[in-house]
Amino acid sequence: MSVDKEEEIIFGKGDLEADKGSQNDPMVIRMDIANFLVHKVLVDNGSSVDILFMDMLRKMEIEVTSLQPVSTPLVGFGGSEVIPLETIDLPVSIGTEPKRKTMMVKFFGSRYSFRI
Repeated sequence: MSVDKEEEIIFGKGDLEADKGSQNDPMVIRMDIANFLVHKVLVDNGSSVDILFMDMLRKMEIEVTSLQPVSTPLVGFGGSEVIPLETIDLPVSIGTEPKRKTMMVKFFGSRYSFRI
C-alpha cells in the first residue's frame, strides 16, 4: 500500500462534545483498526510507538499467531529498555468520506492491561 501526502486531518471546536473538554484534556478519538471501530483511542503526540493491548486484539478477533516477534528493545528517555513482545501491521482508517484516510500502522503488542 502506498501512502501519498494528502490534506491534513484537523480537529476543531465543532468536534468537541457539548460541555466537555478543555485545553488540558487528552485527545481521544474513534478510528477503524482492521475494520473494527475502536471508540476510545488516545492520541499521544509525544509517543514514539503505537501500542495495542492484547485484550483489544481479542475483541477484534485477531489471532495472536498473526503477531511477529521483536528482538530489539525500545529505549526510553531515562535509558530504560523494554523488549516488546510482538508487532503487527494493521490498516487504520480515520475520518469520513470524502476525506477518509487509510494507512498501515505497525502496532507493538502488550500483554499488560494498563501502563503507568
